[in-house]
Amino acid sequence: QLHVRYYCATSDPFAMSADSDLVLVLSGQAGCGKSTFAKAFVDAVSGMNTVHMNKEVVSLHQVSLEVDGRPIRITIRDLSGNAAHVRPIIYSGADMHLLVYNVHDWSSFAAVKKMHLEIIELYNRSGNVDAPFFGVLALIWQCGRRREVKNDHGREFAAKIQAPFNEVRVMDSIQVQSAVVEYAKSAVELKAAKVKEQE
Repeated sequence: QLHVRYYCATSDPFAMSADSDLVLVLSGQAGCGKSTFAKAFVDAVSGMNTVHMNKEVVSLHQVSLEVDGRPIRITIRDLSGNAAHVRPIIYSGADMHLLVYNVHDWSSFAAVKKMHLEIIELYNRSGNVDAPFFGVLALIWQCGRRREVKNDHGREFAAKIQAPFNEVRVMDSIQVQSAVVEYAKSAVELKAAKVKEQE
């Protein structure tokens, strides 16, 4: 059961995060479709249209949903692929980084591999001893359109970095919702496991 709490877009990435149980960051090459994915999810669960503002930096979405019977508030930070200068700020406090690519564009797949290493380097440089959690998201735009990245490529990459993998049709609201819920469950489980290790 999914319920939208509210939606807004702002240049301040922490506007909602303090009031969230989970923060998911969408990272990917400009034009790969991550903003369309985020908007499709919000539109699907809200039953109303939303408008992106300040897209050149970051769009923020917050939704409430149930994970294993427990209500969870999730903030989705959708970072513009052209806003590399603010990535360290946007990445801060993230519970899971979703590496998003377009199956019809090999360069977008290569870009998320590079971003994966970049995120790890930023965490190491900041002195953060905890490794970040990742998810891998492959977006299909048109079924008949030639794909350059096979499903196996994405699965192999996800397995290599020990991340949950989803491949969804951007215009399929059920697949989009299911993917977000699955990533949320994975993030909750990973956070719980980390807390248990530290006890």
